[in-house]
Amino acid sequence: MTFNKSKLRKVLVLALSLFMIPTPVHAENGSGTDITTKWYSEIVSDMFARGIISDTVGLEEPLTRGNMAEILIATGKFSDNTYAVNPFTDLSVRDKEYANIIRLYNSHVYAGAVDQNGNFVAQVNGLLTREQAATFIVRMFNLESKTEHLICEFKDGQDISKYAFKNILICEDLNLIAGYEDGTFKPQNNISKIEFLTILNKVLRYGLDSNVNMSNLETTFYDKYESSGIVLNVDTDVYNSKLDLEFDNKTDFEYSYGEFQIEKLEEGRWIVAPFDKEKDKDDPLFIIKSNESRRETVFLEDYYKKLDNGTYRIIYVLNKNIYGTRKTLFNVEFCAAEFKI
Repeated sequence: MTFNKSKLRKVLVLALSLFMIPTPVHAENGSGTDITTKWYSEIVSDMFARGIISDTVGLEEPLTRGNMAEILIATGKFSDNTYAVNPFTDLSVRDKEYANIIRLYNSHVYAGAVDQNGNFVAQVNGLLTREQAATFIVRMFNLESKTEHLICEFKDGQDISKYAFKNILICEDLNLIAGYEDGTFKPQNNISKIEFLTILNKVLRYGLDSNVNMSNLETTFYDKYESSGIVLNVDTDVYNSKLDLEFDNKTDFEYSYGEFQIEKLEEGRWIVAPFDKEKDKDDPLFIIKSNESRRETVFLEDYYKKLDNGTYRIIYVLNKNIYGTRKTLFNVEFCAAEFKI
């Protein structure tokens, strides 16, 4: 018996294509809305199949920045080592959004903002706008335009923020986003979860994710913004269970500090030692005045499981206080000291 290879190949392709058609998602037991009759049913099914979402809750509601970060991390395009010291005053290591936000920030995808009090904030509960969504997508996947000279034809182009202008045009050129029927883009309008998933789905289906921003920095932000005025020295006890720290402020400014992280030196790179999530301990806040020295003690067992032998460093975030008002400057500084276990 002989086979026609061409016909056999067509049968196999047809069979495989049937298996690859997304199965409509039915919401059950309060897991979300039944979307089988919605225009976006295939998009949601594809996002389920890719493991990017696990329910249909809030699809048509405005998307928060924290939820956006969760979605981008769920694409699996980031390694576990894209962490850095937390520069945000409104984000704690114990917040559920912490890991996602810091990984995106360290990879130059997520940018913070300065609030009205001068604090550098993440605003994880803030609602995502259309221009912000376009910017995050472009940064995430390192997208570039196919057109040499981009022209903005939106009637409200003057309302687009400067940082987002090119990103919006790139997304439009790649057919990822579009304006409204009246010729406007409405950059400040909030974007819903399903609208953001639609953009992301196009990126993945078009194969535009090959240039994803995987910039695992060889150093953390500490190395770039090391404090020139505060010196940190550290001693470990004989049982390696606590660190005796001495902070020496050689500047004319007052600083507040408290949040820290520990990194281990592995093959020439500093890798973050993960906190033990079962140990829910708050970091105390300390103030060190101009030309003052302070001593603090950190009990490692309060934050970590047993650390392996090796070379480590402890890094503290420093917030400069202006005229005693504790107003945080935008340029966050860090101080650090190495120790061995």
